[in-house]
Amino acid sequence: MVIAIGCTGGKHRSVALTEYIAEYYKAEANTKIYHRDIEKGKNKNYDKKLT
Repeated sequence: MVIAIGCTGGKHRSVALTEYIAEYYKAEANTKIYHRDIEKGKNKNYDKKLT
């Protein structure tokens, strides 16, 4: 089974939901996670605004 989840930037909801689903199914299936756009979503200027 392949599940694809997306959100703008790929840093928040899609990442959290993917981690939750993998944790839920890990005892029953061989789960693999691939965060395709997580590196693209990094924005140094945005991160500076948060601190």
